[in-house]
Amino acid sequence: MRARLQLLAALLSVALLSGCSISITNPPNGSTVATLPQPLQYTESGVNGVPTISLDGNDLTDINGQTFQWGSGGLMFTIPPGSHSVTVSGQTGWNYNVSDTSNFTVAANACPLCYACPPGQFLHAFMGLCCTGNKCDMQGFSNFGLSLFSAPICSSSQSNDCMNQNLEGLCGGQGTGCSGLANMAIQMVAVSFSPQQSGALAEIQVPIGWRNGANAFQAWITSDNAGKPGTVLETFPLSNLRTLPFPDTTPVHIFSAAHPALTTGTNYWLVIGPTGATAVGSWNLSLGDSPAAGSSNFLVNVTGTNGVPSINGPWVPATAVLRPAFEIDVR
Repeated sequence: MRARLQLLAALLSVALLSGCSISITNPPNGSTVATLPQPLQYTESGVNGVPTISLDGNDLTDINGQTFQWGSGGLMFTIPPGSHSVTVSGQTGWNYNVSDTSNFTVAANACPLCYACPPGQFLHAFMGLCCTGNKCDMQGFSNFGLSLFSAPICSSSQSNDCMNQNLEGLCGGQGTGCSGLANMAIQMVAVSFSPQQSGALAEIQVPIGWRNGANAFQAWITSDNAGKPGTVLETFPLSNLRTLPFPDTTPVHIFSAAHPALTTGTNYWLVIGPTGATAVGSWNLSLGDSPAAGSSNFLVNVTGTNGVPSINGPWVPATAVLRPAFEIDVR
């Protein structure tokens, strides 16, 4: 009798699961992804609620206390080169688990927006932000990248990350070739922002690169002082910046150690400049972020001591028609 009941239970289980399935169709199992972004595509049948999507064992659907349905066809933007495994799983109406897994490889140089997160964190495939467990960074401000992928100005650009290939100069007074970037012999750049999310500073994303001379630059996050950079909240020495060969616009990711608090509705400044008199670098512009009237949110310092500009100014309005590209993320 017991064996008969077990057989009936097994048959019932098979009957309940028949027609209930999840199948990943892209990326195909065993495939190589040559370019990103890449759609995650799957089919499902008989699955209740929202399927869970995980990449390399990291849940991509439970973020900061919210559940997201990326759905079949959702674009995966940031998967580092190498071997990976994506799993889509769910439950039937009878609480049976169904899932499918695809093992694939991302080719080298296939992901221009990819980078390494701090130790112990992973890069979210859909959002392009660093996460620890189900806690992820949030975008405080951005004028380039993933947040603009649906904007017409992004689709009209040839850039992979929705930013301009034109440049603003970061120049020491004894540098070579700076006049072609900044129309000045010396230049430090400051852009203001007001976070859309309050939180502790997590990272700064900026498409900056070294051109020639000393590879010596620095970034600062400051408070606002009557429309100009004020008290320094954190300093970021930037040595050994990589060259940024045209038309590459891959951003540099600068991670905060002090994690100063940034508050929605409050103005702050991101300042970047050379710390060596011969240093010449560049900062890519945004696609459509125009300066405020009188360049009150985009300033430059074109003076200095011994060829090195000071964060203390004097600050004057920039003459460029677009602000540099940057993103501020908070946690």
